[in-house]
Amino acid sequence: MWVKGQGGTPQDIMAMLFGVNFVAALVPCIVSRFIEPLKRIFTPVITGSVIALIGISLIKVSIINWCGGEQAKAFGSMSNITLGR
Repeated sequence: MWVKGQGGTPQDIMAMLFGVNFVAALVPCIVSRFIEPLKRIFTPVITGSVIALIGISLIKVSIINWCGGEQAKAFGSMSNITLGR
């Protein structure tokens, strides 16, 4: 982490993490103010299509990981497939 690299103590690291989380918590609060106008743009057909396309694009990653991973010596072996199941 950046704070640790600068010689920060564990207390400094925790303070940085709490500060970042506080700022990150403000983002949904601000975005929630714009949800109603965006509902006119993002209809159920659009959001459903996007979610389906994301799921379809993840199929390749899922199958590769299920078969043992990219660097597996026994890629697609029955033990990997059984373990993934």
